Amino acid sequence: MNKACHRKTVDRLGRLALLGITETLRTTPTSALEALLFMQPPHLIIRDVALSTAARLKLTGTWREVKKGHASLLTEDRVLHGALSKGGDACRTEWHPHKRFKVNLGTVNTQAWAGSKWSPPHGLVWYTDGSKRCGRAGAGVWSSQPSAEKALGLDPHATPLQTELAALGVCARIILARQNKGKVIHIYSDSRRALGALLKHESGSRLVNDCIELMDKVATCNKLKVSWMPGDAGILGNEEADMLAKQGCQTMAPVDEDHVGVHSDYIKEIIQKRADRGVVERWNAGMGARHTRSLLREPSRKLADELVSLSRVKLRALLGLITGHWPLAAYLARIGKGDDPLCPRCGLVEEDPHHLSIKCSGLDELRLDIFETTCLKDLYVDRDGFKGLYEFARGAQMLTPLD
Repeated sequence: MNKACHRKTVDRLGRLALLGITETLRTTPTSALEALLFMQPPHLIIRDVALSTAARLKLTGTWREVKKGHASLLTEDRVLHGALSKGGDACRTEWHPHKRFKVNLGTVNTQAWAGSKWSPPHGLVWYTDGSKRCGRAGAGVWSSQPSAEKALGLDPHATPLQTELAALGVCARIILARQNKGKVIHIYSDSRRALGALLKHESGSRLVNDCIELMDKVATCNKLKVSWMPGDAGILGNEEADMLAKQGCQTMAPVDEDHVGVHSDYIKEIIQKRADRGVVERWNAGMGARHTRSLLREPSRKLADELVSLSRVKLRALLGLITGHWPLAAYLARIGKGDDPLCPRCGLVEEDPHHLSIKCSGLDELRLDIFETTCLKDLYVDRDGFKGLYEFARGAQMLTPLD
């Protein structure tokens, strides 16, 4: 996608696809559709898919560095190249057909855990938790019997799942260091995904494999059971582990012993966040789409998800109303299908959805009914939602071409 002719061809195909999927009028600006649906231009989507694939190959050790051609895209991307240089979590698949420890995913009914309904089982009971917030990561381990607690910082690239697995691994190392033998040991975690990873008989993750091996070592001389518990049931051990995890996340630097390899999900997150910022930046820096800008301050994924969840009829109507490419007087006059662009209700200015919904005096009564005021200062779909605009358009018979 380095050549302009290639980008132009791909973007043209992307526009045709957008128009076909949304059934909007063919004059609708591409920039407006991409902003409302929170999409990148197709050539950038292709680039990001290629980057994600190359990063996955790099993390598995099957990528060969070159400085020319399309394979140089990782080398040229300094952000990804820096993250990938820390080493990946992926490895050759290892099999674990026979585990010495048991894993119990429990029940999701949190009422069974609340208050005095649950008490710690007989034996040595440990609690673990992970934390990921504000670009930092940490893990915590706590036990009242035996009395022990540990907070640790993790690499900032650790995913939420990796923080939970790291906490389980650290807990196992602490138990091994105590050289317990013939004990009944329970380890509790509030992450069903982490316990699900321990249940699998095969894994291509170094962290998961290490965690399983540590648990097996603990279970060699003890009876070990790793169980799930809800994180919002007010259980003391879980709350203490959560507090330690947050402490490690906020105040403690990672050490080599607790190093966590880069997971492909972290790379995808970097690429996705950069793409999301790109959508907003292109909209803010762009020109044109005047009518859309009068109803949309800034693109948002939340608005796009809400629009995409609508039926195609509603989606087409709303996109037409927001972009102004809808068969009203101003638009029809602009494309040569009408003579008078002025609003037939007030005769003061051109008739478009923005004028009708905010200023037209001929619709004051309807505006009062829908928006509880006869004169709106402004209306933005990213702030106020689009339901009011749609109901107003229906009441004003602006949807006649679809109804």
